[in-house]
Amino acid sequence: SRKRRNDLRLVVDYRALNKQVVSDKFPLPRIDEILDSISSKNKIFTSLDLTQGYHQVKIKAADIFKTAFSTSECGSYEYLRVPFGLKTSSSALCRPLLHLLRGLNNIIHFVDDVIAMDKDAEDHLMTLAKVFEKFREGNLKCRPEKVNLFQTKLKFLGVVVTQGQISPDPEKIESVKNIKPPQTIKQLRGILGLMSYFRKFIRNYAQIAKPLTDLTRGNPQKITWSKLAQDSLDHLKKALTSEPILCLPDFQTGQFVVTTDASTKGIGAILSQIINGEEKVIAYASRTLTTGESNYSATQLELLSIIHHLEKFKHYLVGRKFKLRSDHKSLQYLQTFKKPSGILARWILKIQDLDYEFEHLKGKQNAPCDYLSRFPDNAPLENENEEINT
Repeated sequence: SRKRRNDLRLVVDYRALNKQVVSDKFPLPRIDEILDSISSKNKIFTSLDLTQGYHQVKIKAADIFKTAFSTSECGSYEYLRVPFGLKTSSSALCRPLLHLLRGLNNIIHFVDDVIAMDKDAEDHLMTLAKVFEKFREGNLKCRPEKVNLFQTKLKFLGVVVTQGQISPDPEKIESVKNIKPPQTIKQLRGILGLMSYFRKFIRNYAQIAKPLTDLTRGNPQKITWSKLAQDSLDHLKKALTSEPILCLPDFQTGQFVVTTDASTKGIGAILSQIINGEEKVIAYASRTLTTGESNYSATQLELLSIIHHLEKFKHYLVGRKFKLRSDHKSLQYLQTFKKPSGILARWILKIQDLDYEFEHLKGKQNAPCDYLSRFPDNAPLENENEEINT
């Protein structure tokens, strides 16, 4: 295939080989955790893109023959370096890159993209010097046209990062404006997958998307596309294209706040941080209840919400004293339960290593989380089937 003018990329069908290749269990970093590691203190950014990233990793001599492929006009070839299309290619690049950059502060990377970030230009220059020295050590090369030095705004992994804020990439969501009503269940789930990727930016995402997620329930063969579903799609498109903004966390100063709630439909939470006396939203979260959880008592549901969301936001909270808010007053005794038993005891053990102070909210004060719990995120079902009637 042709990538750019006079620039060809070989695409080899390695499906048969992939069936024989042992899976590499090296864990790739989670995108949400990468983005969460960007501090609001960072004001200067540089992005580096490795030139043909996979091709910078050599293949063991004994394995080269396995990559052989033939062409109709130019003969047969073997790859000397990791090709695109092998199921272990990403791990083969990420593992050495992780070890190479280990110990460097203010560096994040995802596959062949490396980001350096600092609070000022002087510190940034020192960071870049260390990064480039590591690249020389590992014999890694960057693509010059994709090196962006000393930026105050950076596009990375589908979002735009600027001083203290994060928002969806306008280029990535431009196509959202042109989304048409889906014709198949598969198309509908594709739309929901796209919207869900950006749901941390959309307050009350679950309530807005509910008419669409309801259409995927029950493994339907055909679904009627209604005005309610169209209104839901239009609302989501508008929410994403209006450039919603969340704040980046400040890991040096400012107290984190986790506000939770639960209902008979689901659990919800808001992660925020108090910076310079002002509380700023970092992320929204919610989910539906399982069949078993729907039988929990009110106290169990509230505690479930706390446990689930403290686990979800744990990388923000470990080693820091934070504020935990709930409108269920009995939970203020979490840290002083005399003899908890059963599931309650197991849950309390899960959060005993966290340092928090409990704050009771009256129901009206907890309206945002109450809304999230009553209209939680509903992940689309995995099965996909036939047509949607419009």
